[in-house]
Amino acid sequence: MPIFTPAGFARPETPRPTPSGLHDFAAPDTLALFVGEIFYPVLGTRLADHSLTKKQESRLHAYQERRDALVNEIKDALLALRPKDPTTRIAVLEELGGRHAPRIEALEKEAVALRDELMTSRFFEKEINWFTRRIWSFDNTDINPDDLPVVEAQVIRMAAYYQKGVSVEQRGLFEETAEELKARGRINDFPGDLTALADEVFEFGFDPAPGRVRTAPSLSAALKDALDRYTRDNSILKKEIRATVIAHADESEKKRTAAFAAFATQQHAAITALALQAEEIRRMMFPPSAPPGAPKRENSAAAFTCRIALFQIGLSPAQRRLLFSAGLREIDLPLPAGERLARFPDRLFPTGEIPE
Repeated sequence: MPIFTPAGFARPETPRPTPSGLHDFAAPDTLALFVGEIFYPVLGTRLADHSLTKKQESRLHAYQERRDALVNEIKDALLALRPKDPTTRIAVLEELGGRHAPRIEALEKEAVALRDELMTSRFFEKEINWFTRRIWSFDNTDINPDDLPVVEAQVIRMAAYYQKGVSVEQRGLFEETAEELKARGRINDFPGDLTALADEVFEFGFDPAPGRVRTAPSLSAALKDALDRYTRDNSILKKEIRATVIAHADESEKKRTAAFAAFATQQHAAITALALQAEEIRRMMFPPSAPPGAPKRENSAAAFTCRIALFQIGLSPAQRRLLFSAGLREIDLPLPAGERLARFPDRLFPTGEIPE
């Protein structure tokens, strides 16, 4: 069974984990339209084995239209608000976020329902689920200690896509946890005393996950303190995710689903509080009188969409998730399918510079 993720993890039907293996064939081009969606891997499998039904194609098309309409409404509002005063901009965006809330909630539920339908087996077909197809486990496999963080990252990333019970608010943090383990072998910790960063630039995860930003060499004492609290609380959540995923990785689907549903409830308040901390940091980084500036670097339109999701004051957490995913799709679209698998990890976290 071919498994596709933007990071390119290998197939599950191997007697041992394959932490460094990419697919031996390119992802279907249609997948570029759904980068960031929870159903991305299972849709890739359906496209690769030509088992997507006409009814499912129609449902996907309807989903895409609803999603893109919401993204365009946010972008249109931001464009119209640029000449307005800061108080008006924020008030209008907050009001728009309230109106969008039920539509985005319904859209996110539809994405999960699409994932579940695409996973469901038909006739004598085995369920398209990385966990049920996996033929190795932590209990019965001798894993090289040097490979363990990357193997754990593989399992955590697959949980973000396949595991029922994981909340939409948690998914980005699952991705961020996996990427940090895969790239660095550990969950990033921010120094307790940010004054140690006097001549350094430190990169860290930021809302909406899996977004990342970099600090400037010099920051105000208040901003350093706020970033310290934020990154500490963010790290706690990711360490909980790592521990929970690995603890339940070899259990039955029923037990895992119950465990992750309880875990989502457990983390809900902390994730909500983290989003509020992020909004406070945005207001410190970008005073309302200074809206986000012009796009930077090449790929500017796509990168700018991600920058809006990361830094624009007044957006709701749900709107940020929607826009960030849109930015990833825009970044992904121009690349050939084979190139996408190899290069996407380097572009998974569009980076914004925090002004001094």
